Amino acid sequence: KGRFWITPDPYHNDDNIQIGREVKISCQVEATPPEELMFSWLKNGRPLRSSERMVITQTDPDVAPGTTNLDIIDLKFTDFGTYTCVASLKNGGIPEISIDVNISSTT
Repeated sequence: KGRFWITPDPYHNDDNIQIGREVKISCQVEATPPEELMFSWLKNGRPLRSSERMVITQTDPDVAPGTTNLDIIDLKFTDFGTYTCVASLKNGGIPEISIDVNISSTT
């Protein structure tokens, strides 16, 4: 049993996201047991894999348990789109939930 939610946090919350900058999106989920959590990331509905510019971390010792981060390094126009963080429990006791974060030229 568990109760959980996802919270996106802009990396630079005081200024607009600019081309060439880094963008960090964090999804934090509270669930019981926390080790049963699974995360995935989508871009425009398609699975996103970790790469040199799209860095996905899920077990960062510096952040709270149940947190996954997506770092977009050197933001480009081609990075604009809808990023979805999906969380679920391995045992399937709770349906997966997700949240969309839109990154656009007006963000």
